[in-house]
Parts: sequence; C-alpha cells; structure tokens
Amino acid sequence: MNIMDIHQSMVDRKITPLDLVNETLRKIKAKASEYNVFITVSETEAIEHAKTLEQELIDGKVRGLLH
Repeated sequence: MNIMDIHQSMVDRKITPLDLVNETLRKIKAKASEYNVFITVSETEAIEHAKTLEQELIDGKVRGLLH
C-alpha cells in the first residue's frame, strides 16, 4: 500500500491512524532483533499521537497525505 492508498483509506475511514501505528509497531517488534536498527521506539507517544490524529479526522480536520 502506498501513501496515497493509506491516505484515502484513512479519509474513507477504512483504517485509522491508530490502526496504522499499531501495525507499524507490530512490524517493528517482529523485526527489531533481526535488523537491530532502532535505538528507541516511543510506543506510548506514538499511540497517543495517533489517537489525537484519529479524533481530528473524526472532527473533519484533514492535515494532508500523512495525516
């Protein structure tokens, strides 16, 4: 899925920012030890920010492609 598809899926409410963050965190956890590329993963902050962005979408505020 490319960024345009992700954006449209969020606008259409097929996926949420929280869904996207949770899936990304899942992938990071699954591959972290294999690739050893992350120093810090701010899971709590990412989830809280995703919840804020999700509420903005519900309220009709779309920031752009990477909302």
